[in-house]
Amino acid sequence: MWGCLSGELDSYSIVFILLHGFQKKDLHTFSAFYTKGQIGDESEFINEFSPLIQNMHFTTPSAETLFNDLYNFVKAHGEPVPSTSPYAQFKVMELAKGHVVVTLDRQGADEELAGYHYFFGLFFKDLLHNAKIIRLSSEIFHYLINHRSIYGLITFLFFLLPANLRSKVRIAEKGYLTLDFAYDFALNNSVADTIYASNTLQDALIDHFEYKLEHLLKWEDRNSMWFSLESRVLF
Repeated sequence: MWGCLSGELDSYSIVFILLHGFQKKDLHTFSAFYTKGQIGDESEFINEFSPLIQNMHFTTPSAETLFNDLYNFVKAHGEPVPSTSPYAQFKVMELAKGHVVVTLDRQGADEELAGYHYFFGLFFKDLLHNAKIIRLSSEIFHYLINHRSIYGLITFLFFLLPANLRSKVRIAEKGYLTLDFAYDFALNNSVADTIYASNTLQDALIDHFEYKLEHLLKWEDRNSMWFSLESRVLF
């Protein structure tokens, strides 16, 4: 039995339950490592399991491996993907091939438990929408103290923008979409009109299940099946 192990709490919980709840001492884990200090590197947290798990496997996706794998990766998905995150999972599945036939993964937890950092912005919007100004001020103050970041405030302002401006901001942020292509599909953009337009945090979680999680599950399925693995997502 094995689990995809990242440094996040949802992945941690799956591995911990297998180890202590089901006493799975023969557990295999598979993780993507990056250079220490690089954005996305969670090796420090993953390695906390090293005294407990004998069979820990690691892969290090890079620009070079992506170039070498590009044909197969594109063929596996058959459509554009918005980032290299699905490729990291592609390499983890490649790593798992030959060791196991069924995988356990954490997809769905961020959507169910508001795990994405930008959910702070949606939470602030929820409070403003319900005129809870004192609570909003308090939450923003404690957010700044605890996180020492303004990202939640930036996303708060972003979610207050009209849908057409939200689309333009996202297009400009990505940088790899041509304006003609983006504007041709701007009028039926369910992401800008639905996910980013939620007025309450509860609605945002439901909308993420409806419109975002399906993409993550599809990418996981294509990545796992490319290497003849069955992927199970417990959340």
